[in-house]
Amino acid sequence: MQAFKASGHGGQKVNKTSSAVRIVHEPSGIEATSSETRSQHENRHHALKKLRMKIALEIRSEEKSAIDNFQISMSNPAYPLFVALLLDELHRFGFRLAESAKSLGLSTGQLVRHLERDPELWQKVNSERKTNGLKQLLKN
Repeated sequence: MQAFKASGHGGQKVNKTSSAVRIVHEPSGIEATSSETRSQHENRHHALKKLRMKIALEIRSEEKSAIDNFQISMSNPAYPLFVALLLDELHRFGFRLAESAKSLGLSTGQLVRHLERDPELWQKVNSERKTNGLKQLLKN
């Protein structure tokens, strides 16, 4: 973690305090920054939340995932883990929804609804589907 002075609007306060935060995940080099608030503590919390989501979107595991709760809220601290497990399962089946949904014990429609509720997840899945030569998903 590194604290630094934020740039941009904010006047004298921005120039006097090192409240912006940058966190780097050393093994992968993935980093997240936050300078939304004047509190370094709050910015650290926001940056860590962003970092967890970036790691969930980028790093895949080949092992079979076990997802117990599909009703998890996006504000739940465990949500990035849910996203990682969901993407791992989609990755196992080449981002083909029918096979992934069956493996997860869901219908294809249920899986699509889970993906639709998170724009960042939706974009990642569509990007991976395009890479795998599949059609992009369309929102209803």
